[in-house]
Amino acid sequence: PVIDRHTPHYTNGTYLPPTITTNQTLPTSASPVILTGTTRVAPGITLTMAAGTKIYATEFATLTIDGTLITQGTAAKPVIFSTNEQHEANQLWNGVVFGAGGHGDLRHTTIEYATPAVTCLKNSSVTGDHVHPKNTKRPAFSITDRCL
Repeated sequence: PVIDRHTPHYTNGTYLPPTITTNQTLPTSASPVILTGTTRVAPGITLTMAAGTKIYATEFATLTIDGTLITQGTAAKPVIFSTNEQHEANQLWNGVVFGAGGHGDLRHTTIEYATPAVTCLKNSSVTGDHVHPKNTKRPAFSITDRCL
């Protein structure tokens, strides 16, 4: 028999849609926020994550930013991106990808189990303060000089 190793930490929470088309702020109370598949923030749209927000991604999930991502973590309440998979063989996800023209302002943000944690494609710009990739083989991939 084939062993089903996809055992999520969370099944109840706030699920991100495939495309975010209106400006949104995810408060801490929305946690756990669950990322399955690919969620895309459309051009001209801002997704803001309040201090203490926790996002959990399934295997190979991706958060693609063609608009703007703002994380408002603090030292006491960082924004945390992590895996939603319990089994070690399935914990890898694709991280946060800033597409051409995407923007990011990341503050006190931890990104775990993603490889790479942050990807910056041509014409994207990402600034950060206290951004911590953990349990990743590649913290960042960038083809722009404006990436963290």
